[in-house]
Amino acid sequence: MRRTILLGLACALAAAAVVLPATHGSGAASPTADAITVYATRTGACYHVEGCPSLQHSAIPLSLAEAAARGLRPCQRCSPPLLGENEPRVPPAAPEPERLLPATLVRIIDGDTIRVLVQGREEAVRLIGVDTPEITRGKNEPFGEAAKEFLAAMLANRRLALEPGVEERDRYGRLLAYLWTQGEQDGAPVFANAQLLRWGYAQLLTIPPNVKYVERFRSAQAAARREALNLWRP
Repeated sequence: MRRTILLGLACALAAAAVVLPATHGSGAASPTADAITVYATRTGACYHVEGCPSLQHSAIPLSLAEAAARGLRPCQRCSPPLLGENEPRVPPAAPEPERLLPATLVRIIDGDTIRVLVQGREEAVRLIGVDTPEITRGKNEPFGEAAKEFLAAMLANRRLALEPGVEERDRYGRLLAYLWTQGEQDGAPVFANAQLLRWGYAQLLTIPPNVKYVERFRSAQAAARREALNLWRP
């Protein structure tokens, strides 16, 4: 059963969106993806039209082009506009199903470190590619508690899956992993590492050989900087 859930998670992340033709029936050019506004929830993996029931808890406006660059999928409930066939797109992040490990959250230490039960034992997990402000070892850096709360909101009462890095442990013995969970409302898969960057609660920290999703991370951080979110406020 667990393997079925994880395979479904990976397939959903890898699925490509259907595209619309570049022109309407009248022959007039359709609006560019940069000019079309759609909406996302804070932690969801889909984008929506205004008023979609899935936007009850948050409704963050963004362009259709940015939604595609972030790897967001069109909501099946509200049928938002789709990216045109000639528009640039960034491939969505997709884990390797055979490497996913189901995990149960024990506690959150800070914005980039958690403890989980995985494969019958408790492990400390350091999220790959992100660095959040310190709130441990006597430090209390700005946005540290906010990053921890944001991660807690993403993980609360949801299924978790870990994707270990090429280098599986750091010098402290912590498991190095990408963390996948579920979005609010629709249960769609969410890439927690990338979400921390996208909403300005973390900065990119790239340490080879764990660079699988570095382009996705760069795109997420760039969007947070453009919008001056949290760590990127003036």
